[in-house]
Amino acid sequence: MEDDRSSPLSGYVQQLQELYRPFEAVWRHLADSGFRWDRELMLVLLRQLKAIAECVQRHDDVRLQEWVGQLRHHVQTCIGVGRALLPEEEGRLRLLLEQFRMLCRERCRLGEEELCTTSPAPQSRRRCDEVFVVGSESSQKLVPALVDAGYRVRCLALPEEAQQALTTSLPQALIVQLDDATRQAGLQLARQLTDSDHGRTPVFFITRQETLEARLEAVQAGGMGYFTRPLDINALVAKLGSVLFSRCEHGARRVLLVGTRPALIQRLENLFEIRGMQLRVTAPVVMLSALRQFRPDLLLVDLEGCGGFDGLALASVLRQHQDSYTLPLLLLCSSDRFPEHLARIGRDGDDLLSDDLPDAYLGWVVERRLQRAQAVNQCLTLLRSRDSHSGLFNRRYF
Repeated sequence: MEDDRSSPLSGYVQQLQELYRPFEAVWRHLADSGFRWDRELMLVLLRQLKAIAECVQRHDDVRLQEWVGQLRHHVQTCIGVGRALLPEEEGRLRLLLEQFRMLCRERCRLGEEELCTTSPAPQSRRRCDEVFVVGSESSQKLVPALVDAGYRVRCLALPEEAQQALTTSLPQALIVQLDDATRQAGLQLARQLTDSDHGRTPVFFITRQETLEARLEAVQAGGMGYFTRPLDINALVAKLGSVLFSRCEHGARRVLLVGTRPALIQRLENLFEIRGMQLRVTAPVVMLSALRQFRPDLLLVDLEGCGGFDGLALASVLRQHQDSYTLPLLLLCSSDRFPEHLARIGRDGDDLLSDDLPDAYLGWVVERRLQRAQAVNQCLTLLRSRDSHSGLFNRRYF
């Protein structure tokens, strides 16, 4: 049998893996620092992206070539402004980096089978980098706003055209305009995509109907967002970015546990690893240092594993600290002490959970809190970019 390592495609994958490792190291440094502005680090990132771009261009990997081109352009723009990034610029950089990482890792994992274009599987559908916008008015205002936000957009006038396009490729997201004449066809299109893709492609609807029945229809068809006319384009773009970023591998997925019980730590490590969440454990005495270094998205305090410290007092410290007062804070305790802690909890935690809950439920609660926190952050970012009364962009946005 011929050694696979001798094939040109396997050689490409090996080169890509070698180039990806230093890129991943820089990305982790950026993520650990909370994407704080560092010109030298951004220049290193740009050089690594240039090397990756040259590699994918030599091997005609069109999909990855287009994506690395978008990322290089945005990194160059960030370097050119010469200042700390605005929330919108940072959010776009995070999204581009996350999706580029996922695509690189997919290439390295699938190897020749994914890269071979001479004899593709006839029934397979590949995930493309586009957002499908379905509707006759798609090109007026929404599409330019999506392009300005960094998305590649494919406009499809009718649900039938979108159905044909979906037979060969899956979009990053589907936006369907539900007009009177095409409403049922648009809903059916969303249902078919949701069923065939198991809900992995987010679907958003734009319509004039503001009734409970219409909203229920949209939810049952797999909709993740429902926007009525006159359309708030900024809200739709923010919601789209929030959903896509939350589905990236490290989008708002870092949990800091304050506690020392070995059994609980091992259980949570296993549980969070399965769900793709990153857990860091810290003792109470050094929790503030860990908070600054790790920059978590959610806090867990084990009230029974705080050593000589009062767990609820530690929760109060975290709630008052400037680096964590907006973060979701969950408290864990033993079932026999649950009533005691509940009587004292006050306002220091978002929820009090018994540590003997089933793993599935505990993991579900943490994931929902993370998703809700990110949705709130997206809304706050949008508010910071615009004046709360007039809706116009703030002066510092320009």
